[in-house]
Amino acid sequence: MNIAINKNGSESIYIQIKEQLKEYIADNDLREGDKLPGLKNIASTAGVSLRTAYLGVEALIKEGICYKRPKNGVFVKNRRERHSLRNICGIFDMRRVDYHNYDSGLVQPAIFKGISDNSEKYRTETFFITNDSESTIDFYGRIKELNMTGIFMLSWDNLEEGIHLAERFPQVKFVYLNYFLNDFEQTPENIYGVFNDDFSGAYQMCSHLLSKGCRAPRVFTFDVPSENYKRRVSGFLAGMEDNGFKPDSGTVMTGGMKGKRSLQELGRNLAESLCSSGSEVDTIMCVNDQLAEGVFDWLKENNIENTKVAGYDNIPKHVSANKGFSTVAIDFEKMGIKALDIISGRARNCPKIINIHPQVIEKGSYRK
Repeated sequence: MNIAINKNGSESIYIQIKEQLKEYIADNDLREGDKLPGLKNIASTAGVSLRTAYLGVEALIKEGICYKRPKNGVFVKNRRERHSLRNICGIFDMRRVDYHNYDSGLVQPAIFKGISDNSEKYRTETFFITNDSESTIDFYGRIKELNMTGIFMLSWDNLEEGIHLAERFPQVKFVYLNYFLNDFEQTPENIYGVFNDDFSGAYQMCSHLLSKGCRAPRVFTFDVPSENYKRRVSGFLAGMEDNGFKPDSGTVMTGGMKGKRSLQELGRNLAESLCSSGSEVDTIMCVNDQLAEGVFDWLKENNIENTKVAGYDNIPKHVSANKGFSTVAIDFEKMGIKALDIISGRARNCPKIINIHPQVIEKGSYRK
């Protein structure tokens, strides 16, 4: 028996062991009742710990390929008795939402749509984790008819719980979506990320606006600890520099959310502050559409003409379309589909992080 492990690959080592044991069974034409090599032999051949070898064999048993005889070893199952397990994935979102109307919200529901609309094609069922996450995953994982393949991480406050769960359930894939978090690359190997390429989206928007005659752009953001928004600002500034424009200290304006009822209100306040300063400006790029909506409304109400407004997200989709400003459209549904690829195993040897490229959508600018 030969098991070649790629320890630098993105696929979990125990999964590599499982897949190669399946090949070993097929190549050697093992029949019902034939015994697999012992756990120590598998671990030694693969150059891994007994624990990792055990996880690979358990995954093989979970798929219904083999069965275990206590104190005797692991044996090949009768092919006619092998059953196709139901694949199941969890939706980890600890917000208080109405799960019966989960498609009526913003970012999470948009990602969930990509998952739910394609789960049947991937032969995967989903369930929501609404309370004790560890106990819930453990409960579903112990049901013999189910194959717990992964968890879609739609709560993004921090990585701590995700890391704890990934270490507790090394056979399960955990996929974070949309919001990049610091130190993500240092997480366990069964944690993956599918994120929007925020930097390139803002860079594209900057290049687009400059090609349309923009010469005095400003960027509006707000004080939240989000890597996504920081990357959007960085991407826009890089676009300016690469197109021969030098950003200065006034290019980026950061608003404080304290005391504000909404991002729209903050956008209005930032627009008023900028225009009252007398600074030259012909374009205002906002890090999301809600901020842009407030800016657009304030400019219109104050009859300020010929100032382009641009946003980011394109969600809800009606905002930029109805107001008439350009935006960067994130493909949230594609994120859900890519996450399904990872969790289902269709994406073999996939990288730890997959970036989804957004698209600039031109809606025009406000004119009196």
